[in-house]
Amino acid sequence: MYYRTHCCNSGIELNANDNPSVNKKLIEKLLNDIYNSKEPNKKGLFKSVFREFSRAVKKGLGTNFETVKFNSPDHFILRELTKNVGVFSAFKNHHHVVATVGLLKDKEGNIRPFSSFKEEALKLSDKYNKQWLKTEYDHAISAARSSKKWNDAQRTKHLYPNLMYISVNDDRTRQLHKNWHGLVLPIDHPFWNTHTPPNDHGCRCTFRRSDKPVDTKGVAVEQMPNLPTQFNTNYGKQSKIFDDSHPYFDISKTERIKVIKGFNNYKNEFPEYYKMSGVSISKWADESDLVANYEAAKIILKKNNVNIKIRPHLELDSKNPEYIINSLLGDLKTPESYKNFHKHIDKLKAQCLGVSSKNYYGVFDLNQLLDLDIDKITDILKGKITNRRGRKIEGLYFIYKGKAVLLSRKELVTRDYSKLYKMQ
Repeated sequence: MYYRTHCCNSGIELNANDNPSVNKKLIEKLLNDIYNSKEPNKKGLFKSVFREFSRAVKKGLGTNFETVKFNSPDHFILRELTKNVGVFSAFKNHHHVVATVGLLKDKEGNIRPFSSFKEEALKLSDKYNKQWLKTEYDHAISAARSSKKWNDAQRTKHLYPNLMYISVNDDRTRQLHKNWHGLVLPIDHPFWNTHTPPNDHGCRCTFRRSDKPVDTKGVAVEQMPNLPTQFNTNYGKQSKIFDDSHPYFDISKTERIKVIKGFNNYKNEFPEYYKMSGVSISKWADESDLVANYEAAKIILKKNNVNIKIRPHLELDSKNPEYIINSLLGDLKTPESYKNFHKHIDKLKAQCLGVSSKNYYGVFDLNQLLDLDIDKITDILKGKITNRRGRKIEGLYFIYKGKAVLLSRKELVTRDYSKLYKMQ
């Protein structure tokens, strides 16, 4: 692998002294474990590498999880890019560990003495965790900044319908990028799908919003040459800094599954929670359900003294209960009819007990039920939760029109549904 670290110029300011790093003692422990056939501490390596890429994303976007507004465009792109560099960190580390294992033997196939192995392995580590990490870190800053600029441009395209490509022509500028300087094209022109800066490693080119007239600068913009595969993209549209075309992802299907399973373990061990309105949200939470889970959690917190977290979403796992409520698993269900209410209770059991043998909570949003009929709900509960049935249910939360009530297991078993009737 080879990274060119210098290119164009202009608005992207990258600091040569801003050097990401991986703890040296962690690397030395990794090498000792590999040499002695022990399971290397990949979790520690992941945490260290991901921390640097996460820092790059926040720097490029100019925001963080503590200050961003929930469900805003900036919140979405911050979450998406953070998850993307998390995946990238896992694949990068896998690539590094496999290459390090390959150094155990010399060219003749003999096991190296530890001193020789360590010498070669530290050289390799310097490539992965200094030289290449710096290039990748700088690219992450530039790509994150590009993503923000793209999303900002989308919000104001009624005022500034065009984008201008900018590169200052110094002696490090690629000729191809020089040709595009001053190019002005509509924001929805196909050019920006594949040629939004940065356009290569170390590329400092940028773009800005413009209301100037379209100007192709004599460039055949309808027949643009392809850039290196991983740069033939639009970071804002794709919500990715590193895609599958990067060499780190070029491994067998079996190895990919292995890496993803390892990444799941990282997410469980490092859930990366941040708080919004009292709700702890994992940076790895499922984006497709996040708004619904967050809004339901906020309603629960209004009247209930409870600790509620939105868990990491695990790939290759169909269960994925979304909540941790007072240290127990839970999940949100939104029945659309009374007929499928029982199925939601059964699915809740399968999800939670498939992950943990402990008791669990259910959260039922009743707002999709037409003409709320508490009698129908209690009839279902009587059949599903008794002294012998539903024994692992710690309690069920019910949400309706901005209110939430909790029925404890005792209340469910004794059929004390008075709280539910008060919701009508």
